[in-house]
Amino acid sequence: TPKIRIRDFFVHTDLDAQYRNADLKVDVALRHHLARNPSAKFAVELKLLDRKKREVATVSQKIKFHERNARAILQTTIENPKKWTDETPYLYTLLLILKDAHGKVLEVTKNRIGFRKIEIRNGQLLVNGVPVYIKGVDRHEHNERTGHVISYASMIKDISLMKKFNINAVRTSHYPNDPKWYDLCDQYGIYLVDEANIESHGMGYGERSLAKNPDWMAAHLDRIQRMVERDKNHPSVIIWSMGNEAGDGINFVRASEWIHHRDPDRPVQYERAGEKSYVDIVAPMYPWSYLERYGHRWQQRPLIMCEYAHAMGNSNGNLQDYWNIIERYPNLQGGFIWDWVDQGMARFDSVSGKKWWAYGGDFGPEGTPSDGNFCINGLVLSDRTPHPALWEVKKVYQNIEFETVPFATNQIKIKNKYAFTNLNQFVINYFVQANGKTIFKNKLPILNVAPRRDTVVTIPLPTPLPEPAVEYTLNFSAKARESHGAIPQGTEVATAQFMLPWRSDDKAEIPQTPKMKVKKSRRQIKIKGQDFEFVFDRKHGTVTSFKWQNHELLKQGPLPDFWRAPTDNDFGNKMPERCACWKDATYHRKVVSVNMEKIDNGQVRIAVHFKFPATQASMLTVYNVFGNGLLKVDNAFKAGSRRLPELPRLGLRLRVDKRLSVARWFGRGPHENYRDRKSSAYLGDYTLPVEKMFFPYVSPQETGYRTDTRWLALHDSSGNGILFVGNPTFDFSALRYPMEELERKYRGEKHLNQIHEGDFVEVMIDYGQTGVGGDNSWGAEAHAQYVLLPQDYNYSFYLQPFTAGTDIKALAEKIRSSNLK
Repeated sequence: TPKIRIRDFFVHTDLDAQYRNADLKVDVALRHHLARNPSAKFAVELKLLDRKKREVATVSQKIKFHERNARAILQTTIENPKKWTDETPYLYTLLLILKDAHGKVLEVTKNRIGFRKIEIRNGQLLVNGVPVYIKGVDRHEHNERTGHVISYASMIKDISLMKKFNINAVRTSHYPNDPKWYDLCDQYGIYLVDEANIESHGMGYGERSLAKNPDWMAAHLDRIQRMVERDKNHPSVIIWSMGNEAGDGINFVRASEWIHHRDPDRPVQYERAGEKSYVDIVAPMYPWSYLERYGHRWQQRPLIMCEYAHAMGNSNGNLQDYWNIIERYPNLQGGFIWDWVDQGMARFDSVSGKKWWAYGGDFGPEGTPSDGNFCINGLVLSDRTPHPALWEVKKVYQNIEFETVPFATNQIKIKNKYAFTNLNQFVINYFVQANGKTIFKNKLPILNVAPRRDTVVTIPLPTPLPEPAVEYTLNFSAKARESHGAIPQGTEVATAQFMLPWRSDDKAEIPQTPKMKVKKSRRQIKIKGQDFEFVFDRKHGTVTSFKWQNHELLKQGPLPDFWRAPTDNDFGNKMPERCACWKDATYHRKVVSVNMEKIDNGQVRIAVHFKFPATQASMLTVYNVFGNGLLKVDNAFKAGSRRLPELPRLGLRLRVDKRLSVARWFGRGPHENYRDRKSSAYLGDYTLPVEKMFFPYVSPQETGYRTDTRWLALHDSSGNGILFVGNPTFDFSALRYPMEELERKYRGEKHLNQIHEGDFVEVMIDYGQTGVGGDNSWGAEAHAQYVLLPQDYNYSFYLQPFTAGTDIKALAEKIRSSNLK
């Protein structure tokens, strides 16, 4: 240790009333380790350098030691420095130089600093005088191979992903992080809520809480003080959090007093304090029912959720609904999604080599207490592969909004929701698609729209003659004009899609279909056409064979299905118990009747009536068979009782040959989506291998769904396959796994290496599913508007085999626009 040294320093960068000029004040503490106080005076010099290493300011002060210590306050005004924010993370270099009485340099300390001001005013959190939204995530330090030992490269990866997906803030849950993380957040622009390593959840929140026991005050203060002292000079740290789930009491009151005295420039939060006066921000957890009530009242403090939208497994439904409320009330300013990364440890199956992730219960001897897969609750897998829900986060968190105005004028309102960035930093492209095919594209002129402002632009559009069964969409894509920190040039930052009001009501005339031979017996109905053979099993009420040009397409015919492999949220809200009757109905159905009739145009109609003893429900499925091999399947579901629980699913399950290994669909995509998580999934024409339709949630559960589908084609490598066409739409999944493989007896019971593909593709053609929910994973159900209530439903679709060389899109459009009944 040097005999005379700079022991500590505290940088303050206050801005004036106009948020233009800065008062730079650096409080420097020095200490000597000599036998007695030195008689000579020393000096501390401050140098401020900009990004190009040009000197901006120099200040010097002589010091004299008293009882081993000395203090210097170096202060100067910086005229209109570049300001630090998450969008503009400009850093200056601060040099503190200790010199002896002769001017000899004894020590130089370097630190990067940012000029910014954090304050609470009129019930809002302000950065440099501007209200900001916290579009955040909670982040545990985790690596799939090294546990809580995090590499620098991993930190860079996290920040790059966060920036790509419009995340601007992190809560360091539940402990101060590696110091390098703060440096990176300073550099790239991430707001931090720095959280003390205090949690005593196990003691409860009552009288046994350590927060209420003065004997534990020193322990509380010690951890909070060490956090503040270590991290106080980071511009990215904008809020102090005193801990997590550690009760409420005098120890936190005193800790808050200490923080406010030591650092009056940052607000303090703590979730368990609620609305008590010793915190500056109300920071609740999972407050859906409380959120709008708080926003509706005038408040002196903002509400920023310290945790919300629990991302456990297949989750994060209704995220857009949160932000519809947040953006309605000025004192609601966002929150932190729980959480960033699945905390699983990578393992490889000893037989198959398949990668899987271990979690609670996989370590120690059998019976070791654990929370199972409860720490598998991130927006990315442990290897940083994004969950499908992360695309929804990107859409909801985006900072450019597109709105339609009276559409006859081809006008769009574009809102700049950035706090500090002009829209002239982005290139905005737009394009028109007809059933997913781009027929026109252009880009807007560079828009000079200031932050928190909007503009209305006229969009030159073509005037095509609408074609039957063709849907036209107007799509927008905003991309970064230049590289900026962790955002490379060309990064897409915002998107939107609108349906265009171009329609044709023309119907395609279907020519008279070839005649068919019908053979009917007590056991089955066999229909033979020119290119196909269709066999219906009267006992079981389903199709047992469907051959096209002598190739069998089906492994299992369509049967009613009301179940799904429960998600982690489903287990949390006890759906498997509450909705068990629908699982029973899926596997125990009764065929009441099967009726066949021939229609004048050569059509054959088979109607099968099901009843489900576990419920009072029934379902009528009608197969309309045409001579060209086209099937029209009509479904009428009768709930029978409104006292039944919600339906997890309503649809038909079938299996096709595994050779049909490619899925092409016109509907929402390309990523998985559900009725409460689909704002990011746009209507389009997508193609994926069937194996990629499955998302590998760490503990198997419902996965791979797509909604609002107009048509789905499954085909082999040669182009032969089967086409499903909605009338008008359906939801679907197409997976190599049967639903039973994805089911668990309890949450976390199975791992990915314990499930096995079938020798088929399992296809669900559904009216829909209940949403996945996401308010929390321990009781919250899907929001009411996303629930399949026990009521009557009707839906239908077509099924048409096709051969190699078929124009699948044209065939689907022809069927959709047909006059078939």
